[in-house]
Amino acid sequence: MERLLRISFPLLSVAALSLLSPSPRGAAGVAFPSTVPIGASIALIETLPGREEPAEELFVHARTLAERVRTGTLPGQEIALRRRLELAVRSLASLPNAAELPWEAWMEAHRTTLPELTEELFLAARQAMGSQIVPLAMSLDRWDSPRRMRVDMHQTLWAYDPIEGRNASRRVLIKEKSRSNSPLKAELIREVIAHQPGMEAEALLLEVAQSSHLPEEWARREAIRALRERNNRQSAQKVATEMLAQFLANPNNLGIRMEAFQACMSLYPALGMPFLTGEQAVPASQPQLEEFMEAMRRRYGLVSDDS
Repeated sequence: MERLLRISFPLLSVAALSLLSPSPRGAAGVAFPSTVPIGASIALIETLPGREEPAEELFVHARTLAERVRTGTLPGQEIALRRRLELAVRSLASLPNAAELPWEAWMEAHRTTLPELTEELFLAARQAMGSQIVPLAMSLDRWDSPRRMRVDMHQTLWAYDPIEGRNASRRVLIKEKSRSNSPLKAELIREVIAHQPGMEAEALLLEVAQSSHLPEEWARREAIRALRERNNRQSAQKVATEMLAQFLANPNNLGIRMEAFQACMSLYPALGMPFLTGEQAVPASQPQLEEFMEAMRRRYGLVSDDS
């Protein structure tokens, strides 16, 4: 490995310089601060044999820790190893010229064999590069990249470029075929898109909720739940109308029907109330659905608990 970084002045000065430097930010002032205390990074680097080339030494040290996580550990050791791995990789982001380190090459080389290392490398690269991480995130957002890294990548894209974030997330949610039993789509909705304030996110959630052709029912349910919890007053009636349509259009999908009706009642109760009062018949009713509707009547005070 070529010599990545030479430091000819005292290590403490290097760390202090990194500490005083502002975190890289995007045009909108987005920042992802380090989760590792600078003192811990200093202490770690001082224990390495090649302190004049800390980037190379830190990377080799981190890779060794990741290999130990992969090959198995004694009970109770994995958490400690993961913390040491996080410290080693995040310390790379505190070095001078950290943005110039070969982050993409490191991640490309290990993304399928050492996912724990690759996930930490992306978070460190994001800290070091700021908005310059966007092209790298777009490049490595592939179906065979580590799941948790992809969630972090989409969070990053939405933070720095909401339009690109929306496009990338839509490709995954609507077009990408899920790997067997992968929770990626549900996590992407729950951890990233649900927390985005703009209408781009709401439109995407609506599209997923309405996509009856999607095989991942849990992703649709997460999208419906996210729409309910957003409770956007400006679009509440429109979203509630769409949720009622899903309640009526999915007679054989009990999970979707219950989530959609709850969302309708939370956002605009007047639309769903006729189905609780009996003014409108509940189509394709089933015993479990009847129990659910009875529970909703109790919630909205239409029947007493004693009846």
